[in-house]
Amino acid sequence: MDFGLHNSITKRQRFLGDISGFNEDRISNLPDGVLSLVLSFLPTKSAVGTTILSKRWNYLWTSVKNLDFDSSSVVYRSSYVSYDEFLNSFVKFVERVLFFHDGRSVDKFCLSSSSGVCAIQFYTWVSAVVPCHLKELEVNSPRIRHTDMLSTKFWQVDMPWSLFTCKTLTTLKLSGGSVLNLPTRVCLPVLKILHLSSVIYVDDASIQKLISGCPVLEDLDIERHEWDGVRVINITSPTLKRFSMQFFLYGYIERCSYKISVSAPSLVYLKLADNMAVEYSLYDMPSLVEAQIGIYNDDSSRSLELLEEVTHVRVLQLSGKILEFIESDEDYEIPMFHNVARLELGANKQAGWDLLAELLESTPNLEVLVFPRGLVKRRSGKKPYFEFGWYTPESVPGCLVFSLETIIIHEFFGKKCEMDLVEYLLANAKVLKKMTIHFLYFKQQESCQRKLMHCRRGSPACNLELILKDGF
Repeated sequence: MDFGLHNSITKRQRFLGDISGFNEDRISNLPDGVLSLVLSFLPTKSAVGTTILSKRWNYLWTSVKNLDFDSSSVVYRSSYVSYDEFLNSFVKFVERVLFFHDGRSVDKFCLSSSSGVCAIQFYTWVSAVVPCHLKELEVNSPRIRHTDMLSTKFWQVDMPWSLFTCKTLTTLKLSGGSVLNLPTRVCLPVLKILHLSSVIYVDDASIQKLISGCPVLEDLDIERHEWDGVRVINITSPTLKRFSMQFFLYGYIERCSYKISVSAPSLVYLKLADNMAVEYSLYDMPSLVEAQIGIYNDDSSRSLELLEEVTHVRVLQLSGKILEFIESDEDYEIPMFHNVARLELGANKQAGWDLLAELLESTPNLEVLVFPRGLVKRRSGKKPYFEFGWYTPESVPGCLVFSLETIIIHEFFGKKCEMDLVEYLLANAKVLKKMTIHFLYFKQQESCQRKLMHCRRGSPACNLELILKDGF
């Protein structure tokens, strides 16, 4: 037999076999466990929709481990059906899925709804999944149920007490109008991540009571509002590694005795963004590596005291308001930050950059300098920025000579005051490897680019990168 002809026939048979395999439903032949795992990566609505494929898929979705319900996915298009009726279809969908789910295991349950869903429904749905070996829970509940010209009704969502004794829960994220009404005993033995956004608290002790019931908590994120029912926050946790708190109020409110106290010996990351508290107390944080201090109230003495507590960090971010406080206090001496390798500075309107040299002197081992909000403070009006004067300091800070390798500037206008400061940094940074400038407006790019490229550089190895906008 001709071996060449035999090989050709064999290849042709293989090719035809491959083509015939295209019509074979190989996915449906996979084990139920594998298919359920695949469906867990799909939105719940899509997973349930696989029932139209074949009888093989009819009940596979009932064992998916991730359930995600979002009423925003219900798009109201019909002019013949009222919004309430249309939203009711979302409620029926959630209840149908929970009714038919096998209930053996739910790894993650996400629930986000507009104000059309009643509080009792939230309570019932969360209660249904807590016993299913639940690991992650994210609830975004409404605070305002209905608003009209005559009245505004506020609906508060209570969480079931069984949630706060769940032995399998590792992540809990509550936002919206959830009420932190805790049972007598809180026991969340494996909870590591806790995020509370716009939550209503029963009293000042609620947060600490919850934290005390989380013996392995590592990540705590709190976003507050003036109506949340808390004046004093005391946070004590030996295991906490990341803590972030935001508390802003835009508009007038009578000053209250808002206070924050944190004691966390394992804390690595701290972020405070606040314009309400009048007192901050930070204790026992020897492990702190990164601190973002964004204090915006009018009490400069309290804000500057925080800097004394974070002198040992490696990454430090200061808001423009903090810089204004430093500039306005003639008696204040910036502490030494010997460990800081990365410094991020916010722009400010009242103070220019006269204190930049002093800040750089206080960070002798600085490696990265970032201006995330640019060099000038933006504002509305004919002049969209606050100009500043730049005066060359008498001596060059040590970090410019020995350690600073990277400078990043965002929102660059290209004004003379900015150019003068950039030219100084380029000329005096002796070991600088890279300076990156992000332009804010297109029209400044071309004129500044040529001038910047010809600036004298103290470091021959310095690479100047100009990020130019495409235009407006």
